[in-house]
Amino acid sequence: MALTNTIITSWKLQEIVAHSSNVSSLVLGKASGRLLATGGEDCRVNIWAVSKPNCIMSLTGHTSPVECIQFNSSEERVVAGSQSGSPDQATQGLKGY
Repeated sequence: MALTNTIITSWKLQEIVAHSSNVSSLVLGKASGRLLATGGEDCRVNIWAVSKPNCIMSLTGHTSPVECIQFNSSEERVVAGSQSGSPDQATQGLKGY
């Protein structure tokens, strides 16, 4: 039996260096799908525009590894939590991406 209407899909994959140690959390903004946030064992939160290969914002201040991240519904704010128990919020610079 011959195959007909075969569809072959390929993707161009790109490797990026997100943190100086393991990435422990990742979230894609649900409103537009244009922002991505990563949290790492290096106690940083990095914000990425999906269309760009480089980090657009790096947030420091956690004293323990970042374990969870969430954008608000409009993707203008990101909240990250770490083992230390104190949430960290960032709002500046996220609007417009």
